Amino acid sequence: CLNERETENRCLCGGAWNEPEYKFSFTDSASPWSREEAFGFRCVQYGKNAPEDLALAPLPQRPPQLHNLERQPIEVLTDRGLRFANDNVPFDAEVSQTEAPNPSPDFRHEVIRITAGYDNERFDIHLLVPRKGEPPFETVVWAPGMGVWARTGKFPSALEAQDNQYIAPLAKSGRIVYQPIYKGTFERSKGIAILKQFRKNPIQARADFIKVIKDLSRTVDYLVTRRDVDPDRLVYFGLSLSASQGPIGLVAEPEFDAAVLLSGGYTSGWAKLPELHGYQYVPHVEIPVLMINGSQDGIFDAETSQKPMSEDFVNDRSHRELLEGAGHNPPPEEVFKVMDPWLKSIFNAEQTSGDGAEAQEQKQLQKD
Repeated sequence: CLNERETENRCLCGGAWNEPEYKFSFTDSASPWSREEAFGFRCVQYGKNAPEDLALAPLPQRPPQLHNLERQPIEVLTDRGLRFANDNVPFDAEVSQTEAPNPSPDFRHEVIRITAGYDNERFDIHLLVPRKGEPPFETVVWAPGMGVWARTGKFPSALEAQDNQYIAPLAKSGRIVYQPIYKGTFERSKGIAILKQFRKNPIQARADFIKVIKDLSRTVDYLVTRRDVDPDRLVYFGLSLSASQGPIGLVAEPEFDAAVLLSGGYTSGWAKLPELHGYQYVPHVEIPVLMINGSQDGIFDAETSQKPMSEDFVNDRSHRELLEGAGHNPPPEEVFKVMDPWLKSIFNAEQTSGDGAEAQEQKQLQKD
């Protein structure tokens, strides 16, 4: 667009073929001289009805309004640990798939169905299991962006899923990747975007989102029972909504050893629901966190949204990597280049220093 956003940059609107659906409603920015694969422009010749100056005015990014928010005690946010707790019922795990119809040479695509910790519901967990290497494996639990809350129908093959661009390289590198079908997504979807759900039916939407956190915790409870999973190398990996709201799950589920938050940041959109606002939980996250962001992210601004969030994480091994020129959906290869060595450094450091046993003891105390 002709509209400026930052110095010398122009707005990019409407999303692209390789981006999630919700990008249709959001704006990134880039240099008008950039010619990336998904960038486009349209030439227009105006007649007598040229646009008014206001239509061509700069579109500054609105910072999150957080200055008047008071942070709540963690006991209040979690209702003393009860808000996100699951019933202690059997998993009754059932294997429904051991290989994808179009298998990858690098990993198996398994599907396990387990019982949720509420309402006697059942949900699927998709696993990408490396074909090479010796178990137990480092394990990553994936949490997608908000676009999946509007999708309906069965979760596609791991090779066809849109999010595969970020998670497949992890499986290829010798890690197990878990993709739970969270409450409200894919075959459990209501077909309505999550933000619209909160506008139309806020009480039900709040209850359903709490169940998303419960599904995350329930998935972890299941995976630590498997022999191919290393319980001392569990990683949370969240994109966009699941990055900005990820700290809720990291507080609710103490089994995680590290977290990667991709394209997240502070937002004031959940301010009226402090118990579901990631901003409230960030100071209580004790594990190392890697934030990966694009400098031109049009949803979470680099200075007013990403940076404040990164500065509030208390673990001194936490780090924010800013990918220059990238928007809200950074190139997958750049994400992996940052994520892979960081995770290796975290877990190698724990093994070298002997902190692994101490961390496991601390996790058990938090569970108890």
